[in-house]
Amino acid sequence: METVFTGEITQSVISEADSSILQLTLQSVQAIADSEKIVPAFETDGVVLNVPIEKLSTGPDALTVGSTVTCTLKGLPIMTMSIPPQIPGNSIEKVELMAD
Repeated sequence: METVFTGEITQSVISEADSSILQLTLQSVQAIADSEKIVPAFETDGVVLNVPIEKLSTGPDALTVGSTVTCTLKGLPIMTMSIPPQIPGNSIEKVELMAD
């Protein structure tokens, strides 16, 4: 079981607390595979991914505002109830930059 979705990057910053974490803020989120029906929680306010750099398909500098990424989550992911929701790195399988 996994959840896969796409989203447009609206903000991309390296975490101040841990430089091995890239915090991506996504909007325009759309489900590709979502058996647990969690993606609708991201459709209105977006989602924040706290991605370990080693789980990126490319270097963090390539992930710019306006780029679209595909995110694959492991099983039923952990996420905060904040607005927008945040997903920690241990729930993220991979984040891939989509070709324009």
